[in-house]
Formats: sequence, structure tokens, C-alpha cells
Amino acid sequence: IPFIISFLIAIFTAFIGGKFTASSLDWYSTLNLPAITPPGWVISLVWTLIFILSAVSAGIFFKKEKVFSRKGKAVASLFMFNILLNISWSKIFFGDQNIQLALPVAVLLGLSVLSIIFAVGKKSISGILLYPYVIWATFASVLNFLIIRLN
Repeated sequence: IPFIISFLIAIFTAFIGGKFTASSLDWYSTLNLPAITPPGWVISLVWTLIFILSAVSAGIFFKKEKVFSRKGKAVASLFMFNILLNISWSKIFFGDQNIQLALPVAVLLGLSVLSIIFAVGKKSISGILLYPYVIWATFASVLNFLIIRLN
């Protein structure tokens, strides 16, 4: 059950974020983008992998730790905060087209992933599965900053 719930939440998050993104691709194509911006298909692939890894991470953690335990509640809260930040970034950056306000949200997103990694154990499988997410969130923050500078 933890894996099923984790994957359903990941699919929901990807769907909502994707709706904001898809609705503003024309606007996004008018932005001056930094040379390090990956092609759209790479961004989509990376986010898909991140959502899968996040769901597996949560599934593994909650298979061992009950969600209503003290630690389980803390980690569940961190995952939910991360989901809120993830959707918020998509809404602010793409939906609202506010690249300036999106930057601090992107930074908070990366910090939220770090907090999950430390909460579940940085050397645990659940923690290690989130390393690509924190790396990507950091890269996305840098991209967001560079897009602000170029526009």
C-alpha cells in the first residue's frame, strides 16, 4: 500500500505541475534562455525519473516506518511540503509567469529535498534515491536565476 499511495501522489503532483507548464509553453519559448538550458524532452524525462525515484523512496520509507509514528508524521509532512513547493513553483513560474518570485520557491524546493534526505537518513536507500532530485532542484534554481538575468 505505501508504494501505491506514493505513486498516486507522484502522478497527481506531475499532472498538476504539468498542466501549468503546458499552458505556458508559448510564453516560455519567448524567453531568453541560458546556454545550459536542456531541451524540453530532457527536462520532461528528468522530472519523470525524479517523480518515480521520489515515490519509490517514500514507499520504501513508509514500508518500514508507520506513517502515524512520530518519525513517519515528520517525514510525511516534509514530503507534503515538498509537493506543495513543487506545484507552487510550476504555478508561479509557468502559470503566473513570475520568474522572479519562482526563484525563492525553487531554492526552498531544493532545501525541502535536503530536509527529507536527512530525515529519512542520508545513507539509507530512501535518502540516496533523492540525491538526483536535490541535484536537479539546485540546477533548476541556477537556471531560474539565469533566466531572470537574461530577461
